[in-house]
Amino acid sequence: MKKRLALFLATVLLVGQTGCDLFTDGYDISPNSASTTTLPLLMSGSQLELINIYTGQVDRISNVFIQRLAGTDQQYATYATYNINETDTNNDFDSIYQGGLINAQNMIDQATAEGSPYYVGIGKIMKAMLLGIATDVFGDVPNREALQGKTNFNPAYDPQEIVLQDIQTLLTEGIAELQKPASSNKIQPRTDDLIFNGNIEGWIKTAWIVKARYANRLSRRDPSGSATQALQFLDAAYAAGLNSSADDAKAPFGGTGSDLNQFYAFNNARPNYVKMGARLVDLMKSLNDPRLGVYATEDTNGEISGTPLGTTDQSSSDIGEYFASPAASVPMVTYVEAKFIEAEAALRLGQLPRAQAAYTEAITAHFNELGVQGQLPAYLAANGTLSGTNALAQIMTQKYIATFLQLEGWADYRRTKLPLLTPDPTGIIDVIPERLPTSQNERVNNKNATVVQDLAVPVYWAQP
Repeated sequence: MKKRLALFLATVLLVGQTGCDLFTDGYDISPNSASTTTLPLLMSGSQLELINIYTGQVDRISNVFIQRLAGTDQQYATYATYNINETDTNNDFDSIYQGGLINAQNMIDQATAEGSPYYVGIGKIMKAMLLGIATDVFGDVPNREALQGKTNFNPAYDPQEIVLQDIQTLLTEGIAELQKPASSNKIQPRTDDLIFNGNIEGWIKTAWIVKARYANRLSRRDPSGSATQALQFLDAAYAAGLNSSADDAKAPFGGTGSDLNQFYAFNNARPNYVKMGARLVDLMKSLNDPRLGVYATEDTNGEISGTPLGTTDQSSSDIGEYFASPAASVPMVTYVEAKFIEAEAALRLGQLPRAQAAYTEAITAHFNELGVQGQLPAYLAANGTLSGTNALAQIMTQKYIATFLQLEGWADYRRTKLPLLTPDPTGIIDVIPERLPTSQNERVNNKNATVVQDLAVPVYWAQP
């Protein structure tokens, strides 16, 4: 999907010394290597990395961990046994920092200097989203001393608790920048904004949902406070106009060349590396869930099946075309997620009517989005009523289904241990991984790196 510029280095043979000075003046500057950049270029560059992380390897691995997918060949069969080492995370860590975060920070700095607050605001929201993925996956990460280039090659690692606070600050500041009048901008985002095409209201709603997401991350550390904050942020999103899936933040793909949907491109380049997981398929079958026919293709027997845990059976179903066709967009931050957060937070505060209403709306909105609304009444009749002590399990199980292929499922499982999952019996550890290991590049090159290689160690927000 990424389009990278190739730099051509030409060697000039100079004959004589003084007679050619004027002729060769300026030839030491490559016309292919820009000395300055623009806000639209920084916007697109940062978003490409954001999309890459949200729909690339980290996302695939996380879905294998929680058994919505199964790793069935080559390195993904190895990942399925939780055998992941520090070299496996080099590219992902570098992509977050050297691609996404540095472009977002440069955009913030340049837009501040030039007087374009909409670029500042979007930059801060993207920075928060990228930092969120980094800390969700690795725990403590470079933050306050990061992104300083050659002035600091060894940034200190900040505790995850501090990173979460900074994420909230970035989002608050981003919203404030986007609420400024359009006339205050020297230039405004347009088609360079690959996600919202310059729709500022979409970014504001997204920021409020992400604020609720990271408030809810603290459900184990501060059950009541996290729920109260999450609902406050969601109420702000609703006041800003969030009322449907129309403004979902999705990763877009053009469908040709290097702009292919990443699940489609991966499955075509590496067939049988990843299949549908039996845990999700069997769960949806037990609920008579019509979304299963959207999620998965037919298997080699003309049915829908998932690869059983602990095996590498490649005869099972692939990801369906709705999510894995050439131009299919992939959800990143959605209205459906917001309603499930609302249901969980309201339940935690004992607000049962609000929890029920949000739970029903989450399922309804997702059925509508996938085009299976005709089967909604029967599904809600069977699965739509929250029930006493089982209510949290119901909410998290339905969210597990509805956030198929999204990173949020792994975070939710680590917080709640719901739905119930059995670790892979062939795994090298006896629990579903709580993190990915610190990258080799960081361990070797950053003397201040907080190195954690044990995948069984929970990150801060998932600790009991």
